[in-house]
Amino acid sequence: MINLTIDDKKLTVEEGTTILNAALRNGIEIPHLCYHPKLKIRGTCRICLVEIEGMRKLETACSTVAKDGMEVFTKSERVEKARRGVIEFLLINHPLNCPVCDQAGDCDLQRYARRYGREHSRYSEDKRDFPKHDIGGGLIRNMNLCIACTRCVRFAKDILGIEEYGIFFRGNDQQVGIYEGGDLKNAMQGCMVDICPVGALTSKDFRFKKRVWFLDQKPSICQRCATGCNTFIEVEDDVVYRITPRENGDINDIWMCDIGRMTYHDMDEVEPVTFPMMKGDDQFFEVSWEKAIEELASEIRERGGKDAFALVIGAGASVEDMASALLAADGNIGKGKITFVSRVEDITEQKEAGNFLINEDFSPNTAGAKKLGINDNLKKIEESLNSKDITGVLLLGCEIFEAGLPDALKNLKKAKFTAVITDRMTPEIEKNADIVIPAPHWSQKSGTFINSKGISQRIGAAVMPPRGVVHLTKTFADLTAAIEQTSADYDGFYKEVEKRVG
Repeated sequence: MINLTIDDKKLTVEEGTTILNAALRNGIEIPHLCYHPKLKIRGTCRICLVEIEGMRKLETACSTVAKDGMEVFTKSERVEKARRGVIEFLLINHPLNCPVCDQAGDCDLQRYARRYGREHSRYSEDKRDFPKHDIGGGLIRNMNLCIACTRCVRFAKDILGIEEYGIFFRGNDQQVGIYEGGDLKNAMQGCMVDICPVGALTSKDFRFKKRVWFLDQKPSICQRCATGCNTFIEVEDDVVYRITPRENGDINDIWMCDIGRMTYHDMDEVEPVTFPMMKGDDQFFEVSWEKAIEELASEIRERGGKDAFALVIGAGASVEDMASALLAADGNIGKGKITFVSRVEDITEQKEAGNFLINEDFSPNTAGAKKLGINDNLKKIEESLNSKDITGVLLLGCEIFEAGLPDALKNLKKAKFTAVITDRMTPEIEKNADIVIPAPHWSQKSGTFINSKGISQRIGAAVMPPRGVVHLTKTFADLTAAIEQTSADYDGFYKEVEKRVG
């Protein structure tokens, strides 16, 4: 450990710590644009200049290692004058259009210019002008806003190991671009937007959709695969506008892949299920909650329950939802007729495109299903469907149908009765189901998810479900009561679910 002083504040830090990190870890602000804690140090923006006693020149805090007994000044007259000059230089070609810039409110340069810069620009010459450019994938590049911090270049090279993005030309003609032209192809392009300190790289998906200060960040977990990346679901008025990464050093650090960012579009082209439906004359019609639950309970009772009914649980359900389904199945559906379904994908192309977070298991809670003792009995259920030993099936979760029915369920039509608890209507559900019962979307429910490393994570609802859509624990409590022909004991059911979850 070494001792140093920054702005008359005595600090003790580990040997090898830079001045910038020593300051930031102790609540002392030093502005910085090219520095990023997850990237290699470059020292190009010069906005982090500080004065060090005994040294003739100002030094960059991001690349200067603190020494024992060092005295550093971040607010001296020399530093403030140099900082103003650096900001003025950075703004020479920067269009001062913050009110209409998509990055407004989320821009480091905007914040520093307001706090440390000059009140008025002295630059009267023409600014350089580049056209906005769609660089492929999900990004728009605006070189007029670029300050050449090289964060995006270092991310592609140092984090992804892909050298497809670089700096071209010099001086006033300098710009970032793609080697050999073409489109950007890496699978983590959203991270390049996250680390860009200005609006030079923006997401086509979120561009001019919503001002960031209107959005509430709700902590959540990515539902795209078994990695379980920590995320923020950013919402306003119960509408999801984007998903961004949330830091967790044990799982995803500060990154997330583009596939995970786009999961909130899963409801764009499907019909949401907001009320119970039954099929008659090959058409679905709306029924009451009580009618749907009683009809499903009656089918389970009349078909011999244990022997003739199967429960298929999608591994996208929370541990609490799975436990609720198992509790309703107790004594009503045989253990050998209960299975979970995971969606496994070929991730070779994603890995080659730099996606170091993706998991081949595209279901977020396979480990949760296994923890509850649910086995993969799909093969047995397939055989029972073919032999018509199973005449009724209850399916929980739309992810079962996401990429088309699993091969083991292709003969679902051989069952005389099929019920689906889901948040959306897909063509497969419409074709196969006799009863459809609404479930909350993953952004509308709380619950526990266990990732592929066995890390248990609990999330809360980011938005409210539509009126009439209830938590699945209540759904299965009502179903249990209807099967047993008693009144629902919600408190007792909830306590038993919590006991099973542990």
